[in-house]
Amino acid sequence: MKIDNRIRYIFFYMLGVSILAAFVYVYTYEGIKDFKKNKLESEEIIRQKDNFINTLTASIQLLESEDRIVDFAIDSLGMRLPLTLPDTFYVNRAEVIRIEKIVLDKYE
Repeated sequence: MKIDNRIRYIFFYMLGVSILAAFVYVYTYEGIKDFKKNKLESEEIIRQKDNFINTLTASIQLLESEDRIVDFAIDSLGMRLPLTLPDTFYVNRAEVIRIEKIVLDKYE
């Protein structure tokens, strides 16, 4: 009798542990699957935003191009290019330092 009860106890104990292990495995597997799905969705969102940023950067570069600015100044503002370039430029030192600071801030 004692041996049968002990075997029965061990059997049910092992059955319970096996069922618990199966539930833990399935729960963990589903969690990992959800994390992988979220990772793929997040990577796709990042890829889309990166493409959007690249498009905006290209648009900014197009708008900042010298040819476009010169054409706009000539056509819309009525400015004109000088026929000859001046021999000497006189620039205030403070103005040069201010422009240099702006350029350094922009390209850092």
